Amino acid sequence: MNKLLITVFLVFSLSENLFAQTEQGIWMVGGQYTFNSENTLRLGSQITPDTKISRNAYGILPQVGYFFKKNWVIGVDFGYHHSRSSITNHQTGELVNRQNQWTGRGGVFLRRYLPINEQVYFHLQGGLAYTFGDIKTIHLQNDAIVRNTRALNMHTQAGITYFPKRWIAIEGNINPISYSFSQSKTPQINGEQKELDHSFSTGLNGDFLSLGFNLFISKPR
Repeated sequence: MNKLLITVFLVFSLSENLFAQTEQGIWMVGGQYTFNSENTLRLGSQITPDTKISRNAYGILPQVGYFFKKNWVIGVDFGYHHSRSSITNHQTGELVNRQNQWTGRGGVFLRRYLPINEQVYFHLQGGLAYTFGDIKTIHLQNDAIVRNTRALNMHTQAGITYFPKRWIAIEGNINPISYSFSQSKTPQINGEQKELDHSFSTGLNGDFLSLGFNLFISKPR
């Protein structure tokens, strides 16, 4: 009986040593890369032609975090996102609209890990980020219109983290709730047009169903 208890204790200790990466004093280094490409045919009507919509986008979001307490990590992230889209007349191939957009960001986050078993954790995260960028739009054969954007975003995140090895983890995330306050400036002939926008999202626009995957490396001191 004593041998069995000792064996169980050793196995449990070994498992903790192999997979527990959420102890105080550990650094988390990682990030996320996303890519999206789509082509859509939109049917017109008797007065509007069929149009083809093409979009390509990619983004990168490196992040660094520190476990200031067991299962609690605070960190910073920096990101860049770029997208290019165009709308063309499906019959003639003539350009209707083209748009190029880039966005940079810097933010902070706080994450809480909740262990499910030795290798799988549920996590909750909240964060604040400042974003900036330009949107360049060309409509038909007109000159390009460049709109500058600045925004402050508050967001939440929930997901599952899996540790296949001690030093590496894979995670899937959803973003159920977010709030954004943005300001944009568009040059006009008689000056500059400014717009302020408040937006609150519960993820019901489809983003709630999309999953992102993060790969991060953590090493003990």
